[in-house]
Amino acid sequence: MSLTDAQIELYSRQIILREVGGTGQKALLASRCLLLGGGAALEVAASYLAGAGVGTLDLCDAGAAGDRARALPALAQLEARGQDARIRALAPDAVAAQRYDVVLAFATDAPASRRPRLGALVVRAAADGGVELAILPSATSCAACLAPRAEDATGRRGGTALALASAGALAALACCRWLLALDADPAPRGLLLMPGEVVWRAHAPALVDRCTRGCPPRDEPV
Repeated sequence: MSLTDAQIELYSRQIILREVGGTGQKALLASRCLLLGGGAALEVAASYLAGAGVGTLDLCDAGAAGDRARALPALAQLEARGQDARIRALAPDAVAAQRYDVVLAFATDAPASRRPRLGALVVRAAADGGVELAILPSATSCAACLAPRAEDATGRRGGTALALASAGALAALACCRWLLALDADPAPRGLLLMPGEVVWRAHAPALVDRCTRGCPPRDEPV
């Protein structure tokens, strides 16, 4: 696949980066990502990924059955931003049949999907109103490895609008680094933003001892 003149002009600001180049842009255009859930963090992540030229963006909100069009970000706006992207709103039962490079989850009750090729990124509420971004490479873990929480970071509960927007932007950046083969995470890791703070700090996400999807057992329960 060769980039057209229009694509070179559209993505010129990232193609000129040594880490991206034409090869990286082609990789982004060929990539497939799934965004689960809803809310401010998902909307920001979807906008960034569409603008970066990710080729396929599937969106699914398990909590919006029968009213997905209103619950999901405006598809027309995303399509305008991602001129080369195929953007679809999928029902939960359609997700399991698809294969993705990266899954980005913005809800704790997200439907099951096939294990992504590179990994999963989960944005959810942390203690005391903070926001957590869990980075889960497929080589070692999946979204089901996370210990459950009572809250989520969909924008309906927990996290300020600014914190959620920041989390969505970070999730999109981590996703693109995976797609461009710039970030090889050897193990699960996380980032945490607490209320009143402006800097994300390293955080060890809480993982279950045994994953229901067959991931390797942890050395010690958490």
